[in-house]
Amino acid sequence: MAAVVLKCLWNEFAAIVRNKAQHAARRKIENNPYSLQSINAHEPEVISKADTLLQRIISESAISKSHTVDVQVLCGLFSLEVICQVAFDQDINAESLDAGRAFLTAMGQASLIQPLSNTIPILGKTSLSEYIPGVIGRAYTQRRIWEETTRKLYRSFVNNLKEDYTDKFLAEPFVHKKDEYLGRILTEDEAIEEAMGLLFAGSGTTSTTILYILYHLSRPENRGIQLRLREELHAAGTTNFALTNLKYLNAVIKEAMRLNPSLIGSLPRILTTAVEAGEGKHKLVFPPGTLISMQNYVHHQDPSVYEDPHTFNPDRWLGVPLSSAREKAFTPYSLGPRNCIGQNLANLEIRLAVSHLVRHLDFKLNSEMEEAEMDMEDRFAALSKGGRLLLDVTQL
Repeated sequence: MAAVVLKCLWNEFAAIVRNKAQHAARRKIENNPYSLQSINAHEPEVISKADTLLQRIISESAISKSHTVDVQVLCGLFSLEVICQVAFDQDINAESLDAGRAFLTAMGQASLIQPLSNTIPILGKTSLSEYIPGVIGRAYTQRRIWEETTRKLYRSFVNNLKEDYTDKFLAEPFVHKKDEYLGRILTEDEAIEEAMGLLFAGSGTTSTTILYILYHLSRPENRGIQLRLREELHAAGTTNFALTNLKYLNAVIKEAMRLNPSLIGSLPRILTTAVEAGEGKHKLVFPPGTLISMQNYVHHQDPSVYEDPHTFNPDRWLGVPLSSAREKAFTPYSLGPRNCIGQNLANLEIRLAVSHLVRHLDFKLNSEMEEAEMDMEDRFAALSKGGRLLLDVTQL
């Protein structure tokens, strides 16, 4: 019964937020840097970074006797480089990969103490936190590196920014636009906080999705899926416009997002109207102000919606109407006016990167990999528990 009530509650909640879709669309138009048109203007930069990712995999494969490559860090570097370019017009790895690797490490380790920092904010404001013994102190040290690197990127961006703001880059509104809540322009420290969140969300989430797509395609039982996807890609163009409507590519991406959503934690919302769930004596009424939270990882694997839910099966998305239960339950970017504002960039990155890699490389899961290594760990943006993905790579 609890499952039925939870499902009814989720359906009611989904209906409420969907009714606000028109407001969400207006919000995205007003946020010019995040609009589909603005994001698509960055396609050349994303293609360039995708090609860099391809060449790095090829290079690492060439120096390995077994042509084995750990693609996890390389996927992370790709997404980090894209967000730094699109947000701050800067190449974080212009001199060497050391800067990007250090930044990824800092954000990954600092995420361990994010709940603690939210509960006791003062801990993030004093350097004394770095002297706490063990993993917590080390995490606060990494958080400082994350903040310092972000401040350096932001200050360089501001110094090079022209007075005639075009809002081409995602960080521009932090510089000159009045914050709706505060009623004023952000201070530098406030802008840095926003930028830190932007870099974290814009790198870890997208790279996680690309990583799990490569993982599923490389598994022996999914060999036919990789070949089928490659066949579709070879018959299509290489631009985002050509890729957007490829049915099987989109199905592969959606299935990876369903099984391995990059945000697997709770996404709380506060009801603005009453919601009823259940029937008869089991009927429950949740008043306005009730905090409701659902997890993508849970309802994306609901067997009543997705048959054989733990199996990677892109075919489940082919020919499915938007009104279907599986489409309504699919929420990788959340729903409503507070859905993911960066989804246009994420979709662009994923389509271009996956297309570029699968066209030119053949992937097989290395025999050293254990299935448990790819279990997901919730650090808000999900990470694989093993911290690696070893693939045997053949250049086509």
